[in-house]
Amino acid sequence: EDRRIAKLLDPESVNADDEPLPHNAKNWPLLDVWTWRDGLLGKKLGDGNRHARLIILQLSNEFMDTGNMQLIEDVERVVDDVRRTAPRLTDAGLRIGLSGSAAIGGDMRRAAAAGIKNTELFTLLLVLVILTVVYRSPLLVAVPLISIAVAFLASTSLVALLTQLDQLPGFSWWSLKIFTTSRIFIVAILFGAGTDYCLFLIARYREELAHCGSAELAVQRALSGVGDALAASALTTILGLAMMWFADFGKFHYTGPMIGLCLVITLLTCVTLTPALLRVAGKRVFWPTRLESYGNPKSTSTAQRVWQWMARAIVTRPGLVLCVSLVLLAPLAGFGYSQSDHVTYDFAADLSSDWPSRQGTELLEQYFPVGESGPLTVLVRRPEGRFDDEAGRQQLTTLTEAMYVDGVKAVRSLTDPLGEFRPGQRTGASASRAWRRWMLAHRDRTNELFVAQNGENAGKIARFDIILRDDPFSVAAAETLARVDDRLHQLATDDSAWRGVRFAYAGTTAG
Repeated sequence: EDRRIAKLLDPESVNADDEPLPHNAKNWPLLDVWTWRDGLLGKKLGDGNRHARLIILQLSNEFMDTGNMQLIEDVERVVDDVRRTAPRLTDAGLRIGLSGSAAIGGDMRRAAAAGIKNTELFTLLLVLVILTVVYRSPLLVAVPLISIAVAFLASTSLVALLTQLDQLPGFSWWSLKIFTTSRIFIVAILFGAGTDYCLFLIARYREELAHCGSAELAVQRALSGVGDALAASALTTILGLAMMWFADFGKFHYTGPMIGLCLVITLLTCVTLTPALLRVAGKRVFWPTRLESYGNPKSTSTAQRVWQWMARAIVTRPGLVLCVSLVLLAPLAGFGYSQSDHVTYDFAADLSSDWPSRQGTELLEQYFPVGESGPLTVLVRRPEGRFDDEAGRQQLTTLTEAMYVDGVKAVRSLTDPLGEFRPGQRTGASASRAWRRWMLAHRDRTNELFVAQNGENAGKIARFDIILRDDPFSVAAAETLARVDDRLHQLATDDSAWRGVRFAYAGTTAG
């Protein structure tokens, strides 16, 4: 009675089975909620021994949607409330975990956000340490840091403005997108490249100032002496990054040219602002270190002698140095080449053990097939005929059986909603499983779940949920998807009943 009244007062407070939802669920990208009480799939949401049960949230969000971060935080608050009240209602030892693509994607984004902050901090500290060790002068440390900071602020501001360029009249064709990880790439590359450019310029300025004693003349000579080298070094990287524009993957397509643009601004800053700062500071920039005359043997430090010895060795015996370098690097290169095929997309394993989705995935694997966390959805569209009549149902049965390739644990469809019947498996007409299968296959909700009901595609699009034997993020799962795709396209030949049928894939593995 309470549920009925709640539904009358707020229809969004319950799901399709009149199960109560959290008070803020109306703000979630929630399509449906499946529990063990679900009349259609409830049997598959328990482990059989009543030791574990699943609650599945059907979401409209994609795997790496930025909204998943807030969603997972909201769900965690609901779960924490349950954990606090559970000891009064259940036996001790109740464990609740979060898993699935949205949970893993949300935790990955939260981990990335934390990683970006840490990377920015450690990059700044590393640059500060390097400059301090190299120069041992506060002003020489400040000049590169000021230059890099100005370049970073200017470049990121310009990128932010360029993302809005399509709002201006006549620029509707323009498209520039930024990603969560874009900032970390910009920070790492700009601070690294900017530090190198400043080191080259300051080193040459120091030499010229020791020669002529005039800060103005030393800046001119230093910039003319290393300007070509700086430009060549920067343009090589900039052009290489610009080539990523031709990549199909959106993150590469946009991020490469974006970083290249930021490097252009960094180069311009290092050949304009940095020389100006050196000119203003003059000889005081080297305080408290004494500026010795260039070329004085007494002023040569141990580090300088080491570099000079290496330079002489490379110039006098280049072949020997090359061979020694190849011998030292060959084992590492060989190991890298041998591991080039060992690719994994196991994002849950990349997360540390204290992230909720990592813990939830490990808990899920103890009681359920790992593929339950991310079924592979196959959509089949046929321009002629229907799937919701008897002839269509028979064809769906054939198609369901065809999807049982190596790596597939179960296929759920209109004719087998629970995915209990593998090809060749026979049961008597009186068997309870066969009777339940027939009853479920003819329920209205089953039709709504597995066959399109509205619009011009009503009855012409069928859905299949494939439960994989492997982790949906694994390479093995991707290989299973390829086998399913090959099998389906083998069926859709010109002389078959599936001629002209289109297949589409969705889910964690397909994404």
